[in-house]
Amino acid sequence: MGTGHGMRMEDSYPAKKVLCTKPGENGYRRGSQKLRWCNKLEEDFAQVGCRNWRTNAQSREKWQKLMEEGKSHPLM
Repeated sequence: MGTGHGMRMEDSYPAKKVLCTKPGENGYRRGSQKLRWCNKLEEDFAQVGCRNWRTNAQSREKWQKLMEEGKSHPLM
């Protein structure tokens, strides 16, 4: 599953829940993973100047354009 596809899913889908769940929301025990995959995505997109990747992921065209820009970015 790609990130854009996952973000366009309905909120009730398990894959979307995994993608968007914040640490501690599901009663994680102490010492569990502190960051989500989304946190890393936010860091990566910030490096290429994109602050609204979640909004762009809702539109397949915008998401594809963002992915193409990311591929040509020197930091990626």
